[in-house]
Amino acid sequence: MMRYLNFLLLGSFILISLAIQAQHKSDTIHESTRSYLLGQIDIYGQPVKYSIKKESLASDYRYSIVHQLVRVPSVAFIFSGSRNESSVSIQGFDLRSIPVFIDGIPVSATYDGYMDLSRINVGALEKIEISKGFSSILHGVNATGGTINLVTPKPEHRIELTAAGYIGSGEEYNGHLSLGQKFRKIYYQVGYSKSNKEYVTLSENFEMRNLQQTRKLDNSWQKNGTFNAKFGYTPNGNNEFSVAYYNIDGEKGNPIYLGADKNIKVRYWQWLEWKKEGVRFITKSQFQFGFTLRANAYYDRLANTLKSYDDNTYTTQKKGSSFTSFYRDENYGAAVELTKMIYKSHELKFAGQLKKENHRENNIGEPIKHFTDHTFSGGIEDQFYINNRWSLLGGISFNYRDGIKAEEYNSKTKEINDYPNNSDNSLNYQVAGIFKFRGVVTTLTFAKKSRFATMKDRYSYRNGIAMPNIDLKSEVAYKSELSFDWAPLQFIHLKSSIFYHKLNNTIQYVDEVMPGIAQMQNTGESYFFGGDLTVEIYPTKRLSILTSYSYLKRKNTSNPEIRFTDIPEGRITSGIDFEPLKSLHTFLNIEYNAASYSTSYGTRNPDFVVLDISIKYLTPFGLGIEAGINNLFDLNYTRTEGYYESGRTLHFSLSYNFNTKE
Repeated sequence: MMRYLNFLLLGSFILISLAIQAQHKSDTIHESTRSYLLGQIDIYGQPVKYSIKKESLASDYRYSIVHQLVRVPSVAFIFSGSRNESSVSIQGFDLRSIPVFIDGIPVSATYDGYMDLSRINVGALEKIEISKGFSSILHGVNATGGTINLVTPKPEHRIELTAAGYIGSGEEYNGHLSLGQKFRKIYYQVGYSKSNKEYVTLSENFEMRNLQQTRKLDNSWQKNGTFNAKFGYTPNGNNEFSVAYYNIDGEKGNPIYLGADKNIKVRYWQWLEWKKEGVRFITKSQFQFGFTLRANAYYDRLANTLKSYDDNTYTTQKKGSSFTSFYRDENYGAAVELTKMIYKSHELKFAGQLKKENHRENNIGEPIKHFTDHTFSGGIEDQFYINNRWSLLGGISFNYRDGIKAEEYNSKTKEINDYPNNSDNSLNYQVAGIFKFRGVVTTLTFAKKSRFATMKDRYSYRNGIAMPNIDLKSEVAYKSELSFDWAPLQFIHLKSSIFYHKLNNTIQYVDEVMPGIAQMQNTGESYFFGGDLTVEIYPTKRLSILTSYSYLKRKNTSNPEIRFTDIPEGRITSGIDFEPLKSLHTFLNIEYNAASYSTSYGTRNPDFVVLDISIKYLTPFGLGIEAGINNLFDLNYTRTEGYYESGRTLHFSLSYNFNTKE
């Protein structure tokens, strides 16, 4: 498999070199926009598209990507209390089935397929692209539930300067500074973000207990720093080349479990190192005869150190349950995408991606275990524009995973043993019909998508509470969705969808397969059924209201006693932006979550409603001033049973934007 990876890497650079010679005129790349076109992922066949732009990101005083994403219907907040991580799900699928990209380059963690979205500062982004339900098969492997692409800014002026600062309850601060310049054919962008939170402030309604005696949630601190840099060259209107680097450096505590489930053990954990960095090279070129080439190559690595302590003093490691664990990941990858317009009605796309993933781990005093996966994805997609009303989209891809190395440490014999090599493959396909009539866009989609079991799914003992399962098969989803997008009046916009997904070989975390032991298993057939409705109303130029309702029913039909966790059946989000005076905005955000399961055997998390309010003033010279209150009514609530969220908190922020006119 390695020779194929080397071949694609070499081939992509050869194609990039050839692209420099392309002279076919087009204004696609030369388009004036702050969006980084090289980093965008085109989403075809989906009328209900979601792109969160800079203006909306700037109004998010919480500087959280997650809190932006959950405003999109059928996107739910998932908080992993046992790891103090924030992520999302789309139509019932978690991040193992939703690749996260930065400028089109995958950044999800090698070992478990997740990405802690709270570590990425909103200030570093120009926009967020969300593909929910239907997503291009050319995105590569494990895109069953959709995709999330974080697009960084591209300067369009001689000088662009952005700065923002935030302070809040819990001794929290967050700052971001970004500088960009464009000079003739060259541009660059650099940015740095720093955040710190000493503790989560609990609600006044929280009942104190032995392990938590104050309103400062124990071990809930977080620190994070992010640096990013980008350099680009546009020799003409047909070509663009860019190289970029990012570095996320952080550490955090992990609040202990404070719930009533006796099966869950209290863990005293701290991550004293969490560092992810990477470099990527991206190019897009247009040739004669209507060909467009997009190619990229990238490298990233992750260093992660976890310490488990004896008790809540976080000083000693003498018990058998205490340890210091090291994770080290390295990824190499490349992708090539070629597009060709045929007779002005067919847009054909060919794509291939290869990735080598290396994971190393060990505890202090133990030898290093090595894990290596190679993945490949290749496919073709055609969008057929029948006429002004009708268009069809079809695609097919083949995905392959080769688990070429995996090691197990036997603590009794002090020996390293090899797991048997294992591989998996899948054929994916999809078709969509798009119909536009009298302002209504209707889409009907069918797809077969799959995701491979992660390294953690197959091999992890999860610190002694689980058994490995190297024979896990791909989870396969047969997906169908009907969507509508309609603006019946100039000041009203409606979006809705209904979907039904049938899963085979469902991969679930099954608790208590033996006393105190869990395992990842293929639990049989399941279904995800749901829908959503979004209403956007603009009754005046100074008032906008956005409300969305999402419903989701998930059931394992083969093993009904095994529950799906973390996602409520019903969610309502509502946001109001009122401008009583020019440049003075009042934001009101409401979030309702129905009850959900926190364990596969039925531990429940109660429903809750949270209300946030803030006021922001934008001065004529680019300065923004904002103040507000989160969780206005000081609700004592959890997203995962036993792990408590913030009570009422205050915040204050300043932001500044400057750019020259040329």
